[in-house]
Amino acid sequence: MLHKVKKRWVVTGIIFATLAPGLSFAESNVAADDSIVTPTFPTLYGKSLTLPKTSKQVAGVVPYATITSPRIDELTDTAQSGVGESHAATYDNSNYQSAFVVSAAGQSNLAYNTTINGTAYTILTPTNSSTTGKTGALAFNQQIDMTKDWTLNFNFDLTRLNSAGGAYLVYNVGDFIGLVLSPTAPNQLATAGGSNQYGGGLGINGLPNSLTWGIDFYNNSKGQDSNYASYTPVGFGDSSVGVNPVGGLLSGSKTGNQVIGWRNTGADGLLDSANATSDQQLGTTVLNGTNAATGNSSYQWSGSGGGPNLTAPVTASYVYNGDNSGTITIQVTTNSTQTFTRIVDLTHTSMSLGIMAGYDGGYTQMGTHVTSFTLELGTGTTTVNYLDQNNQPLRAATSFIANTTDTIGITGGSPNATSDTYAFTAPSFPGYSLVPNGTTDVTVGSDEIDDSGTTVPGNTMNVQYQGDFQSAPLTAVSDTPNVPVPITLPSSDATYHGASNEPIAFTSTDASLAVAGYTYTVTGPDNKPYATLAAAVTANPDFDATSNGYNVTSDTTPQPFVVHYTANAVTINYGTVTTAGNVDTSMASALKSSDSLTPTQPTIGQTLTSRLTTAVTTAPDTETPQLQASKVIPDGYHLTGNVYWSKDGDATTAAVPTTALTASDVNSSDDATLLFEIAKDYQEADVTITYENNAQPPTKLTQTGLTAIALALTCWDYLRKVITSLVGKRQTVRRCPYLWRLFQAILMTPITYKLKVTVPHKTTP
Repeated sequence: MLHKVKKRWVVTGIIFATLAPGLSFAESNVAADDSIVTPTFPTLYGKSLTLPKTSKQVAGVVPYATITSPRIDELTDTAQSGVGESHAATYDNSNYQSAFVVSAAGQSNLAYNTTINGTAYTILTPTNSSTTGKTGALAFNQQIDMTKDWTLNFNFDLTRLNSAGGAYLVYNVGDFIGLVLSPTAPNQLATAGGSNQYGGGLGINGLPNSLTWGIDFYNNSKGQDSNYASYTPVGFGDSSVGVNPVGGLLSGSKTGNQVIGWRNTGADGLLDSANATSDQQLGTTVLNGTNAATGNSSYQWSGSGGGPNLTAPVTASYVYNGDNSGTITIQVTTNSTQTFTRIVDLTHTSMSLGIMAGYDGGYTQMGTHVTSFTLELGTGTTTVNYLDQNNQPLRAATSFIANTTDTIGITGGSPNATSDTYAFTAPSFPGYSLVPNGTTDVTVGSDEIDDSGTTVPGNTMNVQYQGDFQSAPLTAVSDTPNVPVPITLPSSDATYHGASNEPIAFTSTDASLAVAGYTYTVTGPDNKPYATLAAAVTANPDFDATSNGYNVTSDTTPQPFVVHYTANAVTINYGTVTTAGNVDTSMASALKSSDSLTPTQPTIGQTLTSRLTTAVTTAPDTETPQLQASKVIPDGYHLTGNVYWSKDGDATTAAVPTTALTASDVNSSDDATLLFEIAKDYQEADVTITYENNAQPPTKLTQTGLTAIALALTCWDYLRKVITSLVGKRQTVRRCPYLWRLFQAILMTPITYKLKVTVPHKTTP
C-alpha cells in the first residue's frame, strides 16, 4: 500500500496517459490483451497432437449480432454493408453513462453513476470518512482512434480545491482527479495498477508507458525507484513547484498550492520524476476562479440537491498530425484560462480514454460529468488465418478493421460466439471441417507503429479447421491362380488413414514387399500400375480432400493402393540317376514326353503333381519296360521306384516336394530336375559245363548276379581254377608229351570251350 504521511490535500488533475515509442500497448493483466492462442487438438484420427491452451473468456459483452454475410474472409471493415458498425460517435450528458464504463479499486463505497437535478454524474470516490486508499475511473467503453481528431468536454466536480492546515494538520481532502488515455483496457483503468495507483500515484502509477496531465495537491519530491515503498513520505518525484500545506499552533495554517502539469510513467509503470519546464508545471491556488480555501468543509458534496460544491470545466482536444504523432491541447480555468500542449509520438493507433480520481490517507468526494464527446472510435486491424490441424494455411490470410474492444468470434467455431460483439460465418474448404470452439474469440486491440513508422496489425485470429478423415488402405492380391498372397501387410497399412491433403507414408516399403519367387506391381488410387510402391506414392503423394464431416471416421471415397503379386514360373527338367549317383539327362526329352504335370505350368506357390513320378513310385516294374522301349532305361537296368528332386540337376536323394513350391525349392533360374533312379537287373544263372571226350564229368555252376558279364566272369574263373589245379601235377604232365602239349595249350593258347548255359531271367535274387 502506498501511504502519504501528513497529506491532506486534494489532488485535482487531468490524467492523460499516452504511450512512448516502442512501448507495448496491451499488458498481460489487461482484458484487452490482443495476444492470440493458437488451438490444436489432443488427437486426430488416432494420432497424438499438442494439447490446446485454454481459450480466454470474454466477459461482460452484450451479444450484438450474428453475421452470415459477409463471411469473415469477405470482411474488410465492420463499417461495411451487412455489419454497419460506426467508427464515429458523439455523446453528451444525456447518454454518456451508457457509453462509458466505471471501474474502481478499494475496500468499500466504490465509484458509481448517478443523476442529480437532471444532470448525469459519475461519483469517482464516494467516501464515508475513511482514509483507506481508493481509486475510481470513468472510461469510454471502446478505445479511440488516435489517428483521428477528437474532443472531450467534462467537469471536475469537487467539494473544494483544498483547505489550510488546522491545529493538528487535519487536511480533509483526497489526492487527484483527471483524464486518462492509456493502453489499459477501459474497464480496468482503476484496477490494473493495483494499490500503486492510490494517492500520489496520480492514478497512473502502475500503468506502464503512460503520460498524464493533471493537478497534484501534495508534493512528494523523492524520486521513485524500486525502493519507493521505503521512502517516508513515499516519493513520486514531484517537482519543487508544489508547496505543501502547513499548520499548527505556532506556524499558523497555509493551504500551499496545487501543481498542474504533465507526468508520465516508464515501461516499469512507475512515475518518472517531474521536470518543471518540459512538463509545463504550473502552481495555483485557484480553480475556476475559486480560491483553494473556499468550499464545503465536509467530505461529501453539499451543493444543490447533493451536487458538487465546486465544478470546473475542462476541454481536452486532440489533433492527429499525420506523421504518427498527435498534438494534445488541454484548457482549464484557474484565475484565468490555462492552456497545456504536448506532442505525443504514437506507438499504437488506439488507446483508452477516461477520467480518474483517487486518494490515500486524505479523503473527499470527487466526481465528474461529461458534457460532450466527439470522436473517431479506436480501430484495430485483425489478420485472419485459416489453418488446418497442423497450423498450415488453407488459403491466404485476410484482414479487417473493427472498433477496439469489439469481440469477434466465429459462429460454430468460437467458444463465446453467442456473446461476442460480432460472430461471423467462416468460409468452407473441401475436405475440412470447422473445429467447434477451436477459434479463440478476439478482443480487438489497436495496431502498433514500429520504429520505422509502419503500422503493424495488432490482432490475429486463427480460424481453426480440421482435415476430414481420409483413408488410403494398402492391400495385396495374387494374380497367379490358386496361389495365395505371399505376404501379410502391417495392419496399420491395411487400415491406413489420415486427414485431408496430409502426406501418405506407409510403414511398408519396397524392401519389405519383396518376396523371393514373386514379382509385383502396385496399382495406385489413379488406377495406374507402378513398378514400385515408392513410384505409386510419388504419383499419389497426399490424401484427397473428400468432405466426410467433422470427426467422422469413414471415407466415402478411399484411395486404395493394391500390390499385385505374380508367382515365378518353375521349369521342370528330367533325368535318371543310378544307385551309384551317376546322372544322365540325355533322355530328358523322352522322360518329359512320358510325363504330364499338374498344373501344366507350375509356379512358386503351387503344389506340383507329376503323373510319371506317381506311376514310378507306385509301380516301377510296370514303367520300366515302357521306358526301356523308349531307350530311357538301358537293357539290364530297371526303375527302383525312387524319384528325387534336384534344384541344380546334381545327384541327390531329396524327396519331391508335396506342398506348395517355394523359392528354396528351385535354383536361381526357378529350375528343378526330377531324377528317376535306375539300378542294374538282378540275375540267377544255372550254368552246366560239359567236356569233350568226357575228359571230366559235367559241372553245374549256379551264379546269382546283376548281369551276363558277371556270369561270364564266373565261368572263366571256374576254368582257371580247373587248369590251375593241374599245375601241381606239372612233372607228371612233362613225362607225357601228350599231356604236356595239352597243358601248354590250355595255359598258353586260347581254347574254345563249348558251354551249355541255362540262364533263367530274374529281376530279384
